[in-house]
Amino acid sequence: MMHTVGFTHEHNRPDRDKYIEILFLNIPYEWRNQYKKESMEAVMELGPYDFHSLMHYEIQSPDRNKPAFRVIPKGVDVSRIGQRNLLSELDKLKVKRLYCPEKL
Repeated sequence: MMHTVGFTHEHNRPDRDKYIEILFLNIPYEWRNQYKKESMEAVMELGPYDFHSLMHYEIQSPDRNKPAFRVIPKGVDVSRIGQRNLLSELDKLKVKRLYCPEKL
């Protein structure tokens, strides 16, 4: 759904290196392009980095044996990273900023 309305994955943001370190050696070669950083021109930055976004991959690498990235800030609830059930509060805010700014 979020792809359809124009959003990219959180872990592809150009500022992601402040929040996560991608462990490319743990990621199967055929999946590495899914972890590339997007340019500032390609990404609409509508809010802070959201670890709990519907648009964030889980920590485990696609092969499930190793982590795909390491979380840099301390105190992040890593159990919710990569959840696929609900829009986070920041997801909702970003959609409003893009499509309904007059309602903010």
